[in-house]
Amino acid sequence: MDLQVLKEVIREQKAVFEAKGPEGLVEWEALKKVSEFLKLPHVLVISGLRRSGKSTLLKQIRNHLYGNKPVYYFNFEDERLIGFGAEDFNLLYETFIELFGKSSVFFFDEIQNVEGWELFVRRMYERGFKFIITGSNSSLLSRELGTRLTGRYVGLELYPFSFLEFLKFKGIPSPEEPLTEERGLIKGAFNEYLEKGVSLSTCALRMLNS
Repeated sequence: MDLQVLKEVIREQKAVFEAKGPEGLVEWEALKKVSEFLKLPHVLVISGLRRSGKSTLLKQIRNHLYGNKPVYYFNFEDERLIGFGAEDFNLLYETFIELFGKSSVFFFDEIQNVEGWELFVRRMYERGFKFIITGSNSSLLSRELGTRLTGRYVGLELYPFSFLEFLKFKGIPSPEEPLTEERGLIKGAFNEYLEKGVSLSTCALRMLNS
């Protein structure tokens, strides 16, 4: 892996990852589960479909649960990283230290793009480092994950934005027994929710049928 390219990718990704998002961004309900998982020493594995919000959740974990504590972030879904292999992880770690100093927390996004990533994660985990990683369901539920990280990880499967979260984002109340106007607003939001192609939730269906 070319060192200068690696440094360029790290700096650019850090700037994007730490950039302030729009005000009023709705917090994922999954953030509550994550806060409990992080009390454990285990590797946190977040799996989910593409565009289900894994990267957004990583940002919220960093902002809400780590604050100003230094972390290392790296997204492996970058065309400049073609050819990055398991043997390059040590160089990546060394470069992080060179650029930003020491940290014990890694945020790895879309890690399934590197074959054999479990070996580095296991080695560093056994040295006391913390890992929060994301990737596709098929890759992160593979046999390799189960054998090489058995007893060392907890998994969280992430689903697309729920309808309740969508209502919260739109500023629409969601009472248990909505009145006529509230039902109208909820139904209108539900139509918009469907048009965006997001999967349905049973909570949303119950509200519309009430």
